[in-house]
Amino acid sequence: MKLTLLSVCLISCFAFSAPRQENDYEKATRTYRENKLDSAAYYIGNALHRYRATDQRDSLVFAYVQQALITWSQHGLEEALRLTDTAVAIAEQLPRSHAAVVAAYGRMGQLLTQQYAFEAAARYFSKAEAVMDAKRAPSRHDVLLYNYIAIRHLMLEGYEPAKQYAQRAYTLNLQLEGINGWDMPSILQTRYFISRYSEDYEQALVDGLAFQQAIQRLYPPDHPNVGTMHNSLAIIYETLRRYEEALYHRQQAVNIQFNNYLHVDNSFSLAAAYQNLGNLYGYINEPFLAQEYLGKGSRLLMQTYGEDGLGMVKVLVDLAVNKSRIGQYDEAEKRFQQAYALQKQHAPDDQMGMAYVENFFGDLYFDQQRYEAAADWYTRALERYKRANAMHLELALLIQRNLAVIMAATGQQQAAIAMQRSVLASFRKLYPPGNDAIADKLHHLSMLYLQMGQTEQALAFSDSVFAELTLHTPLPLNVADWFHHLPFSYATMVYIQQRTQILYQLASQSSERHRLDEVLALTDQYTRFVSDNLHAFRTQAALIDLAAINKKIYSVAIEVSWELANGDQSYLERAFAYAERSKALLMRLAANGMLVDAQQTEKDIVARRDHDFRRRINTLNLQYLNSRRDDSLLTLLSATMEGYRVFQDSLKKTRNDLFWAKHALEPPSLADIRNTLLTNKETLVAYAVTEQAILIFVLTPQTFRALRIGREVLDDAKSLRELHGLTAAAFVAPAHRLYQALIKPVEPYFTSNRLLIVPDAELYLLNFEVLLADQQEKRFSRMPYLIHTYDLSYLLSAASAVQFKAAHRAKTKERALLFTPVFTDEMKAMYRKNLKQHGLEDSDYLYLYRQPFALQAARQIGSVVAHDLYAEQDAQEQVFKQVAPDYRILHLGTHAELNDEAPLLSRLFLAKASPGDTLNREDGYLHAYEIYAMQLRAELAVLTACETGAGAWRNGEGVISLAHSFMHAGCPSVVMSLWKIDEKASMDIIARFYDRLAKGDSKSTALRNAKLHLMEKGDERLAHPYYWAGLALIGDNAPVYGSVTTYYWTAGLATAMLLGMVIFVFRRSRNGDK
Repeated sequence: MKLTLLSVCLISCFAFSAPRQENDYEKATRTYRENKLDSAAYYIGNALHRYRATDQRDSLVFAYVQQALITWSQHGLEEALRLTDTAVAIAEQLPRSHAAVVAAYGRMGQLLTQQYAFEAAARYFSKAEAVMDAKRAPSRHDVLLYNYIAIRHLMLEGYEPAKQYAQRAYTLNLQLEGINGWDMPSILQTRYFISRYSEDYEQALVDGLAFQQAIQRLYPPDHPNVGTMHNSLAIIYETLRRYEEALYHRQQAVNIQFNNYLHVDNSFSLAAAYQNLGNLYGYINEPFLAQEYLGKGSRLLMQTYGEDGLGMVKVLVDLAVNKSRIGQYDEAEKRFQQAYALQKQHAPDDQMGMAYVENFFGDLYFDQQRYEAAADWYTRALERYKRANAMHLELALLIQRNLAVIMAATGQQQAAIAMQRSVLASFRKLYPPGNDAIADKLHHLSMLYLQMGQTEQALAFSDSVFAELTLHTPLPLNVADWFHHLPFSYATMVYIQQRTQILYQLASQSSERHRLDEVLALTDQYTRFVSDNLHAFRTQAALIDLAAINKKIYSVAIEVSWELANGDQSYLERAFAYAERSKALLMRLAANGMLVDAQQTEKDIVARRDHDFRRRINTLNLQYLNSRRDDSLLTLLSATMEGYRVFQDSLKKTRNDLFWAKHALEPPSLADIRNTLLTNKETLVAYAVTEQAILIFVLTPQTFRALRIGREVLDDAKSLRELHGLTAAAFVAPAHRLYQALIKPVEPYFTSNRLLIVPDAELYLLNFEVLLADQQEKRFSRMPYLIHTYDLSYLLSAASAVQFKAAHRAKTKERALLFTPVFTDEMKAMYRKNLKQHGLEDSDYLYLYRQPFALQAARQIGSVVAHDLYAEQDAQEQVFKQVAPDYRILHLGTHAELNDEAPLLSRLFLAKASPGDTLNREDGYLHAYEIYAMQLRAELAVLTACETGAGAWRNGEGVISLAHSFMHAGCPSVVMSLWKIDEKASMDIIARFYDRLAKGDSKSTALRNAKLHLMEKGDERLAHPYYWAGLALIGDNAPVYGSVTTYYWTAGLATAMLLGMVIFVFRRSRNGDK
């Protein structure tokens, strides 16, 4: 079976009314049914010994057949097949029509089917049917044989013969056992699967309910057969896009099968549960959880199928699909190639099996818009579906849907439309009204018409998408009348995003203002929709995907607001609000969490429970990622996530204030921003990059302005990302063009030299300090950099900065924590000596070069600020985690490693554990995911390692970097590095930065003065921006320490007041004496 991993090994055995009369064989079948596998193995061993001793060959066959079933559950298919070989050999010595012969052949066929050896299975099934004697009284082994044959046809997608054999099994079993017999659940399960995979979904729901009731009548809730039942039922709910119900059943299956695995080591059932839960998490756009469960399932299934077994084809395809979904296309291609090679090796004539892999191979190239390669694979797959008379199946229809997109892209537009309409008609026959599967096909038709420039038709089909989802036909004109009926899913958000584009294009073509108004109305409904359903996102990865959708929708709303403004200031302010909504989603939610925690009281049970849930998820996530991906921790983590989602859903339903406070995404007003961020006459300059242009918003204490410019300047921003080795000739022109485009047009609106920059898109990795006011000067030391004129700092968004300001900060030590591992040769020698197994040494650690300047800078810093210094071997990861939450400043002078593909695995290098410290289990790497889970209270983090501000850029969120992780953990400001910086120059800047900071400078002023000091040393080399512009401040700009001037004024005022009081008291006392 290609669509999901079937777990069809339900227990079949007799029911016994008088246990005290049982023989060992009967005890074995009963204890197996009760999932007491060790007992079952013991009893069946006794039975075999007795039957061999008494030469009861027919009973011996039955016993071997039962032992094979027990062994399959305990030790896997290979050992079970060896035992069944023995059973077959003995059975063939019996009379042909004996029931034991049918039992032996049937078991062999069943096991071979589960091994995907379908042809060999068919031979044994044929032998079994050939020896069945109509004169012999039917037995349960005849029932089981029919069911096994039905399963084989099912897995080969031969649904008609599958139905026929399943019906034979059902009818015969009714005669032998009745509806409540022990074999009935496995027969009902087979009927359910046939209904589901033959795409008779209404019948599948009926069959699934009958299957569930049969299982629940016969087995306790923790029995593995109940787990198998949950695993099976989830399939139909996934198919019908009823994901909450599917998730419930998948989670139950994992919990039950995991507990069973701990007791009986039944890896197959657990692997099936893992694999299917992983696929479900992929469907609901939770790529991290999908990847973890699929990885675990694949490792367990390898034990069943072998690394090169045919059963691994589906497993490898599942892994590849998820890799493709998260953009790891090279990894996905490797998995697909492995799967295709195995399919061709084992079953090249299996048309359905070959088409299955070719189909998903085509999807890989389709997702990358490599349409020629995609069309080649799709064509191969469709030819096979035609030969198998399977063009009506869903996978074949989905190929046609994607081929229509390719045809439209290559000019075959009318043929593409006809094909899409045909696919839509087929899906309407498959699915009930209101199903997302139908909405998806309507969406693709809308998308085709949009690409063809037929926007009226595109809108009509967009109307149909939402009419289908809300069951409102026709769709009401007022968006508020239907929007709240939408189901919340990632797909729904994609449909909304496309509708905003359609409406915007229509407005552009027709100049109809009401279309622009519709865009804004739709966007505002979307904002509430997202805020109300944020709790449905379980992981950071899913929220980052949401941020990307946000960016696309709000970018259209920004452009619409600009067009509607026409001198109307309210629309410009609205555009700015949409720009704020499009940025820093993760950071805003983190700030919300801090605010909620700060307002929590002991009496607030709901808030305390919410906090406990979040803390437990963080703890489990850390434990899981720092372990060897422990199965029990993953199961507990995902179960806790699901529990938290259910808890939050209950808060939503009761309209609890905590729920809305945590998910509030409304940006602050201009007045709030002014009162919070512009108290020292700063000017806020916020950039919003849309598909069409760049908008610049300038907010001062008195004014608000907006300007729109072209996007072409973004290419210059890319050219200045890496400054090392850049010549003056290559640097000057783009640096000046950037100034001309991004600063000069709005410079007249600035009210001071203090600028708070909110970048966007490609501008995130640009240090504006290097921009040039003119391009005449060719020597770096004399160039008119922006840093000479302005004091710059950066914000992820104005909204997140305001939130961080509002968040209560618990009192910390008035000290700086200085961490400088240095990585001396002595530390590495000690590490080598401490290793018990030299083959396990960490080469990454041993190749780190020494950092003497980092230690020198730390000592200089220590001379100007109160501090605690952890240097060399003392600068251990465990120590940092323990003490960091108590400090006002966190300074890490160390190495870092950037991981663009998996940003959460970016890391800072710290000292390894001391020799003999058996309690320290940390590996010496402070990963980004560990920092995200911390709760820090520092006002400032200084990260001097290379590229701590660089990382994977995510549309709508920004750069997912080490600096980002410190801000998320609670640090409102971070000094970060944008590229691989020069250690000595950077340490000079940082030492001077702390000196100025200690004297009361704001953070940005201190950093600016430190850079200017380096530039003014007269060294032409150090004037190159590579040496001084690599460090930047993001976040809150307030001073950490009071200025010396302020101190003296305060002290003088206090002294004067005290002296005045003394004189006053003295005079009153003299008057009293008189």
